[in-house]
Amino acid sequence: MSGLLDGMRVLDVSIWRPVPHATQLLADLGAEVLKVEPPGGDWTRRYGPFPSGVADVDESASFHYLNARKRGVTLDLTSATGREYFDGLLKAADVLIEDCPPPDLGRFGLDNPPVERHARLVHLSLTPFGRTGPYSGWRGRDLNVWHLSGAGYAYLGDAEREPLRTGVRLGAWWAAMLGASAVLAALLSRRGAPSGSGRGQHIDLSEVETLALLLTGSGTVTTWDLGDKTNPDMAQFTRWSYKLGFYRAADGFVQIVPLEAYQFERLIEAMGHPEWAESPLFHGSLFERAPYAAEIDRFVEAWTSRLTRREVFERCVAHGVPAAMVNSVADLDADPNLEARGFFQTVETGRGARIRMMGTPYAMSETPPLPLARGPNLGADDAMLLGDHAAGDPAQLLRLHRQGIF
Repeated sequence: MSGLLDGMRVLDVSIWRPVPHATQLLADLGAEVLKVEPPGGDWTRRYGPFPSGVADVDESASFHYLNARKRGVTLDLTSATGREYFDGLLKAADVLIEDCPPPDLGRFGLDNPPVERHARLVHLSLTPFGRTGPYSGWRGRDLNVWHLSGAGYAYLGDAEREPLRTGVRLGAWWAAMLGASAVLAALLSRRGAPSGSGRGQHIDLSEVETLALLLTGSGTVTTWDLGDKTNPDMAQFTRWSYKLGFYRAADGFVQIVPLEAYQFERLIEAMGHPEWAESPLFHGSLFERAPYAAEIDRFVEAWTSRLTRREVFERCVAHGVPAAMVNSVADLDADPNLEARGFFQTVETGRGARIRMMGTPYAMSETPPLPLARGPNLGADDAMLLGDHAAGDPAQLLRLHRQGIF
């Protein structure tokens, strides 16, 4: 079975999560992704979890999830011989995606831009702060990306409390998605659509800028820039208006957000007290309700806490009130809609263990999704590298392994 990117070869040279996810998105579309690891293997091979409970570089569920459908070779890119073999891979590649910290570019032979040697190559550098600017030489992780983007203040939490961060690495995942999109656009340009040069190009993508754009929001910066210096964060909305939020139910939490006055009236009907609509506490717009936020919360949670999440959700839906059940990972895993859509798939590792993983969240009418497959064993395709570039000499492969090149 072939995909939309059948015949496209992508090289994955990564230290952190964004690059494996970006290349995984391209593999989902049928690209041949070759993961280039150091001789000891990618760090996620040791991260787990391990189906057997025993650490094994070829059994990490994290590694298999991030590297599904990929092939794999090991190369020491800090050695001249390793870089020579890597340049051979670049000659046959359409795309290179890497996250090499700028201080290490010379060590890995990437200080000389690959697109200058391989004109048709599309090269994506996906780093926390970008390849240019005063922060370009910094190393960083999601901790730094999150707060440098302004998201800690602008997005979550009570405006009168300390800033918050999410429990997941949004900068990494969203930068991966934007990076994959940018690569596809560059490939279209290379093909001459609509007026491309037929050449590849270098793409410089910053995780900080990704979060600032998608999470903090350009409107926040624009409002600040135009003179509103008093309330720069989006949490300020709670200071001058009132909208309902998270409430404890008998078996977890729900979120209820009736922004319009008529939706709030329907909520108190769902609660069984339509007469409350005449009280100043529950009457009027969300701005008029703001002074009574704490009192409203107590009434609403007294109602939700006696019901299950689904009962609250169904009563709100029946009355046209925006609401949602707050799912746990266990709830997600058992969700009947996701199961019916075939979102979850099970893959078998090289040792026979079975891992349940998420597939693609889209379905194309003319291009069926490719079946999910496990990631490569460590060094699984090293012989292919020699076959392509050294006449497949087994003795040469052994010598290179002994030297630590593979």
